[in-house]
Amino acid sequence: MKITIETPQFFQGQGRREYQEDSYKISESGRYFIVCDGLGGHQHGDLASKTVCNALAVYFDNQPPENYIVTKEYFDKAVMFAYSELDRKDPDPTSFKNMATTMTCVYFGDNGALVAHTGDSRVYQIRPKYYMPNYCKTATVLETKDHSLVQQLVDKGEITKEQAKTHPQRNIITKCMTANSDPDMPDYDSCSVIEGDYFFLCSDGVLENITVEVLCSVLAMRISGEEKKQNLFSYCNQKTSDNFTAVLVHVKSGYLPPVDFNTVQTEKPQAAKPAYDPEKTKNLLEKINAYLKEKFQK
Repeated sequence: MKITIETPQFFQGQGRREYQEDSYKISESGRYFIVCDGLGGHQHGDLASKTVCNALAVYFDNQPPENYIVTKEYFDKAVMFAYSELDRKDPDPTSFKNMATTMTCVYFGDNGALVAHTGDSRVYQIRPKYYMPNYCKTATVLETKDHSLVQQLVDKGEITKEQAKTHPQRNIITKCMTANSDPDMPDYDSCSVIEGDYFFLCSDGVLENITVEVLCSVLAMRISGEEKKQNLFSYCNQKTSDNFTAVLVHVKSGYLPPVDFNTVQTEKPQAAKPAYDPEKTKNLLEKINAYLKEKFQK
């Protein structure tokens, strides 16, 4: 890998919910990180989030991209595999509301960091060295845009970002991964990655109490990664009504350019095997035998 990362940090809590429907995956290789949030209004949200997390991990581990050049086409194949697993594991495929989940993922290829998301779980890329609170400047390099009703209202200018936080329909999402339905493919983003960058993946429960300003402020502190994790966790613990899950990844060294989304992975052409011709084989053997007979007679 063309970057090195510190030991990833993570935290999770159930909030005041009856069930934990968030799932996350941290790869042993440090290549990928996933957070999913099962939909509580649908059935089996916990199973949905766990299935997508596990399916993506299985695909990434067993079919890595060639030379670790990650593309949208590669990631789409991984997502379609996850959809097939969702369909296979859905306990009630005839239900009006099939099991469903959000999905966020960061994949570190050798050609860049690909960020994928579906739903209202979120990914931030933070560059603390650019944090200037006195000038009201955060250090946000990338923030994924939620697939939600309130985000649509914000985009149309009908409500503000502040109003969206308390809007009565803030939990309605417009896109997710749903079993036994037409697949919704994720949105993709990518920015350059430099030493010191952080990637923060989280379910929407985290965002009840952690704003981008809080996130930038904590990550800019001169404390250990473990302390930063604990600091962020304290904003959620016993204060959040929803399930909350977050994964924090710190880039220790190296550089990655933005992923070129025009790159298309092509399958390596397989050399055609020559057809077997018994007559040619017979003639060749006769020539070899004749040559050896003549040679040894001399």
